[in-house]
This record gives sequence, C-alpha cells and structure tokens, in this order.
Amino acid sequence: MPNAPRWLIGTVSLRAFHRDRRAELGYWIAADEWGRGYASEASHAIVELGFSQLELARIYALVIAGNQPSCRVLDKLGSCSRGVQRQHMWKAKRLHDVLLYGLLRDEWVNR
Repeated sequence: MPNAPRWLIGTVSLRAFHRDRRAELGYWIAADEWGRGYASEASHAIVELGFSQLELARIYALVIAGNQPSCRVLDKLGSCSRGVQRQHMWKAKRLHDVLLYGLLRDEWVNR
C-alpha cells in the first residue's frame, strides 16, 4: 500500500547505566527512509538529552563493521572511533566485527 500512512519509521534509544554515568546509543530507521537525516536528527536530540538532562559522562555506540551510513551518523555527532571488537555480534547467521564509537560530555559541549 504505497499511500498508506506510516506510523513508525524508526527508533532511537539510550540504554543507560546510571551508576557509571554512561549509556549506549542505538537507532534503527526503516530502509525506505534512509538518507533523509532522521537518524542524525534523532540521535543528536537524544545525545543532548543524555548529557544535559541525564547528566551522563559518556555515550557510546556499536556499529557492525562496514556500515558506513551508521558511521556517518556518529561522525556527525562528533563521536570518535575507539576500536574494533572482533566477532562481537551475531547477525544473519554469522559473527560480525563491530566498531566502538564514543563521545564524552566535554567533547559534546566543546564541539
């Protein structure tokens, strides 16, 4: 149904570990909505909330190696690559390497 209304085009979340003042950023956007800036816009808003309202010290994300669009979202936030976790995530019947990205509150404030 090409003209049917769409209610959900994606999600963005912070999985917070309050004791450690850190959270994992996660997002998903429906494939037919890719390239419209939704992941970047939503991620920016939730990172701002994490640092300003939740008083987090660090926000990080894991990206399957080779997922360049997702890496660009994190680059736009000012997040930096922090290393590779080899064979870290099971998806599509195999283990994948993941890239670890991280952003500190000071880096966010001073961007």
